[in-house]
Amino acid sequence: MEVSPADSNPPTANYDTPWKIALEQHFPAFMAFYFPTAWQQIDWALPYEFLDKELQAITKEALVGNRHVDKLVKVRRLSGIEEWLCIHIEVQVSREPNFAQRMFIYNYRIFDLYLRPVVSMAVLGDDDPNWLPCEFGYSAMGCDVGIRFPVAKLAQYAKDEAELASNPNPFALLTLAYLKNRATSTDMLARFDVKCQLVRLLHAHDWDAALIRQFFLVIDWMMDLPPELANKLTNFVIELEEEQKMEYVSSVERILEERILQRYKAEGELISLITSIKHLLVRRFGAIPEAIMERINAGTKEEAKAWFDRAIDCATLDEVFLDHAH
Repeated sequence: MEVSPADSNPPTANYDTPWKIALEQHFPAFMAFYFPTAWQQIDWALPYEFLDKELQAITKEALVGNRHVDKLVKVRRLSGIEEWLCIHIEVQVSREPNFAQRMFIYNYRIFDLYLRPVVSMAVLGDDDPNWLPCEFGYSAMGCDVGIRFPVAKLAQYAKDEAELASNPNPFALLTLAYLKNRATSTDMLARFDVKCQLVRLLHAHDWDAALIRQFFLVIDWMMDLPPELANKLTNFVIELEEEQKMEYVSSVERILEERILQRYKAEGELISLITSIKHLLVRRFGAIPEAIMERINAGTKEEAKAWFDRAIDCATLDEVFLDHAH
């Protein structure tokens, strides 16, 4: 059935989780694209560490409302000695009045915890060209206190779409997908066309199969489509893979997954939650055991919400389902 823009209800944008997954799985590429000066000063031969538990403690105690830091990472610098610091990263997709103040608050709370240098950075995905929060501070009685932090404004990349498409860093393509997704928020047919172009670009780069599959799923999650166009995209991907003799994206599994979930048609929120849980679990823990898949497919809405929250924070797959074990 042909779908017109009027017939296609735009899905609610889901930006937060895709960015977190991409950042966590490909942190060096993230830094190289958005903050190349800092990237050059990090010793990538040594391991880096995401401080998720420490981050949760900091954000729970900070008196700044219902907010959170996207990522906190421990890295080591190229300094000739073993010297580490914390990188605090925010991905902010909408304008927030006190954003710079929040960056300042989290920076000094992290410093207070570790007594180590804390480098705060922000990626801004809003549409306001005049909003560029990059500093906060105050002066009183001869005392100057404040912060100035680097910012990557995604809207500023819009003028370089051709360069984004050809750039070998996968975050260039993710930036293009993000910009195109916002530009097609009211036109699902246009979004479908753009998404097909992005899939072709994914396969055009000299990337390994795992990276292609990972960024396809991130872009697929970010650029949501109504069911009719989502099925059409799946067929497009299958044809593309057959044409190029590739099998980087598990399109057939996606079709089977949709068939399994048909009995939940009347519960749209549950379908969305279950699909999101599976994507998130695969991204964080790899292949999902069959028994876990069956549990997820048969889960209630309350269970699905709890699993999704845990899938973001828990360190292992077992922890996600710990309280629901049979």
